Amino acid sequence: MAFTTPATAVSLSIITAGWLNTYVRDNIAWMATDSPAARVYRSSNLAVGTGAWGSIGYDSERFDNASIHDNVTNNDRLTIPTGGSGKYIIGGGLSWQVSGAGGGRSVRIGVNGTGTLIAWVASFPSATVGSEATPTTVYAMSAADYLIFQAWQDSGGNLNAASVANYSPEFWCLWFRT
Repeated sequence: MAFTTPATAVSLSIITAGWLNTYVRDNIAWMATDSPAARVYRSSNLAVGTGAWGSIGYDSERFDNASIHDNVTNNDRLTIPTGGSGKYIIGGGLSWQVSGAGGGRSVRIGVNGTGTLIAWVASFPSATVGSEATPTTVYAMSAADYLIFQAWQDSGGNLNAASVANYSPEFWCLWFRT
């Protein structure tokens, strides 16, 4: 079910049961329980190559009530469903393996693979303290738009994005208004 923009009543309009069901009952149900929301995660470490942005594929879902994510096809994407246009809270979490090599670690969230960045976080490595990032933003999305969470590092070799329960790598989007 999708949100239906309520009709504008005019003088002497007759409010029918069908009208109330479509514009009131169904929209309240959609906002309360059916509005698009997904939170996905990767259940194992991911080796991220040095010096290039890499997308993170997710193999598990904490929840996905609108087929926003597919664990097999394009599993690095969260795709806004038909009828789900609106503003979304979008974010992700990533914890890097401890390594003092290189000069930085970064993550970003992009829209439609075009390089449009809606969130970006940079951190700097330490040989003893992990580098973590949790970009979060609010962004207006349209049906069929998709989001990708990417990671970059420059340690000189592969570096793991560590699998940490309930934190890394995680990616989410939740509709919150039209």
